Amino acid sequence: ETWIVPLIFNLLRLNEQDLANAVNIDFLRILRLVRILRLSRMAKLLRAVPELVIIIKGIGFAARSVLVFFLLWTMIIYVFAIVLRQTTAGYDFGTKRFSTVSHAMVTLFLSGIVPGQADLVDEAGYAHWAFWLILVFFVLLASVTIMYMLVGVLVEVMTVISSTEKEGMTVSYVATSLRAIMHQLNYSTEVPLSQREFRQLLREEEVDRLLRDIGVDVVALADTAEVIYEDFSKHGMSMDFTNLMDTILNLRGKNTATVKDVKEQSRVIKSVVQQTLQSNGTKVMEEFQILRAELALLREEALRRVLLPLETEETGQFPARSTSPPSTYEDREDGLQSPIPDEQ
Repeated sequence: ETWIVPLIFNLLRLNEQDLANAVNIDFLRILRLVRILRLSRMAKLLRAVPELVIIIKGIGFAARSVLVFFLLWTMIIYVFAIVLRQTTAGYDFGTKRFSTVSHAMVTLFLSGIVPGQADLVDEAGYAHWAFWLILVFFVLLASVTIMYMLVGVLVEVMTVISSTEKEGMTVSYVATSLRAIMHQLNYSTEVPLSQREFRQLLREEEVDRLLRDIGVDVVALADTAEVIYEDFSKHGMSMDFTNLMDTILNLRGKNTATVKDVKEQSRVIKSVVQQTLQSNGTKVMEEFQILRAELALLREEALRRVLLPLETEETGQFPARSTSPPSTYEDREDGLQSPIPDEQ
């Protein structure tokens, strides 16, 4: 159509009127549909702009909801068309706008829902009913669906921007306030804090008030100080001001838990359990060693008591008489003592 047809016209010295009288050129209009193939270039544009793909997928996912919405829309228009057809009968306004139920539905749709495109759609409908359908589909897609999706996207963007700005303001406020409090309490922000200094800092009233204002549980932070410093020592890190800010902000109660947080909690619990088992095992082994030593002493004492009478009999010597009061127990062969029976 762009190159071949004009070339043929020039060679044959024809114009469009001569060709129209000689040949039916309606079939040439079908060739214009080949231009639709140029739409394949849109695929490259979609790959270059991922946001367009997201919007198109959003339209696909929302298709069912939009159809239900349009169905409800049609039902409402139909009900009000019947009401207006009945109530405006006998008036010039009703004859002009609501002469029939279908006419009333078209009037309500074009003049009530899409009034800006009413004249264009009416003119297209007078030409052919297919043009009317095409324009209505375009209006519903471009003016209603896309527009409200744009509103939703803008609301989502504003929500994200608002959250980001609030987070930035919170971080700036906490950093400025904490730095001022540390300087006031003679803590250096350039030197890393030791575990003792960290615990002592959390006990300060100003720091406690600041952390509670941003939703940090100070007691839980103090309880986990040992675990935090163990992690820092494993990774070769120290509690400088930057890591102090990260630790405080990560322990806010309103933070959303992630898979990383769950894994970190599991690791901490496992570490605490292992340390507890190791400590308890060490204590149990120490108690067993003490018990074993005491049992050995008792065994030696028992053996000494058993062997002492035998040695006395062999040597013919008797042990010195004890001046202590007589005991009510007598020694047995196994080294233990049993009560002496009373003599009647």
